[in-house]
Amino acid sequence: MNNDSKECFELRRLIIAAQAGEISEDDAEQLDALILRPGGAEIAAALLDQLSSLEDVTSLNVRSSFCSSNGPRGDAFGDACSVTDEQNASPDPVITPASSASPSAVTSPATPLATSPTTSVASKHHIPAWLVATGAAVLLMSHLSIGALSWSLAQKEATTENTAATLAEPVPSTTLDVAGAQQQQPAGTNPPRDAKSYLVSTTACVWFPSMSTMPRVGQSVQTGEMLSLVEGIAELGVGPSGNDRVRIEGPASVYIQPDGKLSLQSGALTADIADGTPEGLVVKTPIGTVKASSGASAGLVVNLDSVELHVFRGRVAIAAKDYHAGKTPIELVAGEAVRFTIDARGELEIIFQDASANEFASARSMGFDPLNIGDAYINAVKKSDPAIYWRFENTTTDFPRRIVNHGSLGGFDATIHGDVHWRRYASNRVAEFGLSDTPSVIVSAKPWPAKPLSDYTIELWMKPTCFHHGTAFCLTKDNPETNNGYDHGLLFEVGARHWSTLQHLKPNRVRFVHRTPISNQYQAGTYLLSRDVYKVRTWQHWVMRKQGGSITLTVDGEVVDENEDPTDLTPGLNLVIGQLYPTLSQRPFIGQIDEVAVYERFLPDAELLEHFQAANQRPSIKPTSRAAISLYEPYPRESVW
Repeated sequence: MNNDSKECFELRRLIIAAQAGEISEDDAEQLDALILRPGGAEIAAALLDQLSSLEDVTSLNVRSSFCSSNGPRGDAFGDACSVTDEQNASPDPVITPASSASPSAVTSPATPLATSPTTSVASKHHIPAWLVATGAAVLLMSHLSIGALSWSLAQKEATTENTAATLAEPVPSTTLDVAGAQQQQPAGTNPPRDAKSYLVSTTACVWFPSMSTMPRVGQSVQTGEMLSLVEGIAELGVGPSGNDRVRIEGPASVYIQPDGKLSLQSGALTADIADGTPEGLVVKTPIGTVKASSGASAGLVVNLDSVELHVFRGRVAIAAKDYHAGKTPIELVAGEAVRFTIDARGELEIIFQDASANEFASARSMGFDPLNIGDAYINAVKKSDPAIYWRFENTTTDFPRRIVNHGSLGGFDATIHGDVHWRRYASNRVAEFGLSDTPSVIVSAKPWPAKPLSDYTIELWMKPTCFHHGTAFCLTKDNPETNNGYDHGLLFEVGARHWSTLQHLKPNRVRFVHRTPISNQYQAGTYLLSRDVYKVRTWQHWVMRKQGGSITLTVDGEVVDENEDPTDLTPGLNLVIGQLYPTLSQRPFIGQIDEVAVYERFLPDAELLEHFQAANQRPSIKPTSRAAISLYEPYPRESVW
C-alpha cells in the first residue's frame, strides 16, 4: 500500500474515527480489510503511534485509579482493580503559581496505583480485528508522538547527589515510553553528544504524519530535518552547550539547517537564550535573519504574508533580506515589536508596535492569568439555583476522593480518578488536567438528569494549556454494543488545527454538541462552533444552553453561535470532566477548569452576564519583568492536608 494512495488516506481516516469512537459497523469491516492488505498493518501502527493511542490499546486493562470495589461507583467498575488503604490515603497534589508559592512548597505525589490483571476491557468492549492485526507492529515501531506532558523543567547544569533533597529543586519533565508508563528526564541531564539541537519536552504534540521519524524526548534532531508540528508545544535545546531554549507552537514548521541554525518556515516560536551564550541565537525567516543576544527572550511569528518579532527581554536584531540591503539591521529591546508585511505591489511595510506575550502560549506560564473567584461570584451562581455546582475547593478524605456538590441535588458529588492536580490562585483552587500520562478525569457519582430536559444550562471556566483536541466536559452513558463502550448526549471540547474526523471544522475553535438520541457517531447531533479562536493560558467563561428548540454557545457573556434542535436532553447520563470517556483516556483535555455549574433551566443573557461580571475580571496584563515572562517557571507542589 502506497503512503500517498487513496487506500492509505482512507485507512488513516478510519483509524482516527475508530480511536475516537466514531465508526460504523460498515466502516469497521472496511478498516479490517484495509489492514490486511500489504503494508496496511505498518501504516496503521505508525498512525496509532502518532495518535498516542498506544496507552489505551496495548494495556487493555481498566486503570485502578478509576475504581474501588467498595466505592460509590463500584457498580460501574466492578472488581477491575483493587486499592490498598495506604493508597487510599494519598493526598491530592496541589500546584501553586511560582509567584505566590512558598519556597518550602514541595511535592507530595500521589502513590502509584497497581492495576489488577484479572479483569480486561476486552471482556466488556469489542476489540476490532484491525487492532489485533496491528498490535505487534505497534510494539515494534512505536515512537510515541502525542503526550499530555508536564512542562519541561530540565536544567543543563550538573547537580550533586544531594540536589534531590533540596526544597527548591524543580519538578523534572516527564515523557512516555511505548507502554504508557512514565519516564523522567531528570534535571542535570546533558544533551546528546555533538547535538546541535535536541528535543527537551513536548506538550500534547501531534507531528505531521509524513515525517519519516517521530521526534522523541532526549534525542538529537538531525540537521537537514524539517520539524512539522500540527498541534501542541515542542521545546528544543539549542546552542553550543544546549542551554538555549526554543519552543515551537503548532501548527508550525521549522527546518534544521546543515549548520545547525533554525529556519522558521511557518507558525510561531519563542526563544530564551541563556546568559553567557557567546554568539546568541540565530533564526532564519522568509523575511530575513533574526539574531538574539545572550540573555534575550523573544517571540517570532511567520504567516503567509507577514513576519512579527516580539522582544520580551534583552536585545534582538532583524535584517530584512532583499528589502533591507545595505541598511543597518533593526534592533529591538524589551517591550518592543516589529511587523513586516509585503503589499500587493511587492513592497515591504514595516510597522513598530508594543511586544505582546499574549500572542504566544509558551511565553507565559499557566499561572499568568489567575482566576479570582470570590463571594460575589459564588453568591450569584447559588442565586441562580444550580442543580450541580462543583467548586473544587476541597476534596473528601475517603476513597475515591470526592468533590462536594454545592447545588440543590443531593448525592451528586464528583469522584476524582487518576492524576488530577490542583492549582491555587490566592484563595481559589482549580482543577488541572494533563500534567502526566496518567488519566485525569472527574466523574459524577450519579447519572443526571432524572427526566428528559427541554431546557438546561451548563457553565464553567476553562484555561487550555495549548491548542489541542481534547474534551473538557461531556455527558455519557454505558453502551457495551459500541466499540468504546459509551454513547454521548452532550460534548464540549476544544479543537486544534485538525479535528480528527471533523476536518471540515474551523481550526482552534470550541465545539458544543447536543446529541439526542445519544450516540457515539461523530456525525450525530447538532453542534455549535465558537466564532473566534479560543484563548490559551487565559481564563474564559463558557456557557452551553438549550431553551425549547434553540441551543446557544456563550463565551465571556457574549453569544458566539446558535442553532435549532427540538430534541430533549436524554436522562441518566454521567457527567465527565477532563476526557472523552469515564474510563478510557481518549481526547484528554490539557489545562485548567473551575466552577462547573449545571442548571435544569435556561439562564437568560442578563443572568449569565451577572455571573461573568461577578468574577471580577482583571484587565489584561502586559509582562514587563523577567519573572513575569519566564519560560522556565517551576511548578512547586504541596499537599492539601
